[in-house]
Amino acid sequence: MSPSCGPLSGYTQIAVIGENFIDLGRDQIMCGFKQEDSANFVSTDGGKQGVVLTNASIINSTFVYCDTPSLMNKQGYVVDGGEGAWFDVFISLDAGSELSDSNGRFEYYQDPVINELTPALGPHSGGTIVTVNGTGFDQNTTCGIYVRLGLIEITPMNITNETLIFKAPHSPYPGTAAVSFTLNGQQYTKQPAISDLPKELTFDFYEPPYTTYYYPTRGPSNGANF
Repeated sequence: MSPSCGPLSGYTQIAVIGENFIDLGRDQIMCGFKQEDSANFVSTDGGKQGVVLTNASIINSTFVYCDTPSLMNKQGYVVDGGEGAWFDVFISLDAGSELSDSNGRFEYYQDPVINELTPALGPHSGGTIVTVNGTGFDQNTTCGIYVRLGLIEITPMNITNETLIFKAPHSPYPGTAAVSFTLNGQQYTKQPAISDLPKELTFDFYEPPYTTYYYPTRGPSNGANF
């Protein structure tokens, strides 16, 4: 099952690999998410007590896609568990009446928060060492840590819970790139605005300066020329 972790907001698309996945008709194949102590979760589709059911997309007899449930209410508050919350994941071929004998494990994490980048700019040739300050970068339930500048994905060089260090990549052109972060290789932190990006969540690639002319061309050996 991949990825095996995701944010509390849910909707991580997981690929489930197994055997004997049979399509018995519309909305029959489903993913079931269950905790031993989750009696407060009751399926609305006639499934088993304590099981959350989500629709699945069957690709073939060994491959199914499904989305994870959200642990947050409409107001954006966590309603059950928090960082480290987990579910056993099962496959059902009959809309939740019966679950597979085997299962995988899916774990939730808190979305990381980016506060600022230092430095927040560098030449578009790349190589700038950037420190990201924030929270939630190094959690126990992670399964794919990447930074993204625009569309370029980067593997961090060093990570603590409050700092992350990466080397800026080469960019074909100068410009401003939005900075985002993922702990599962799929769901990146969201920008609060698309048209007006906050400065602390951007990195500027600039054209390296160069000299075409300087004056004077000579001076005393003790220096101090301007």
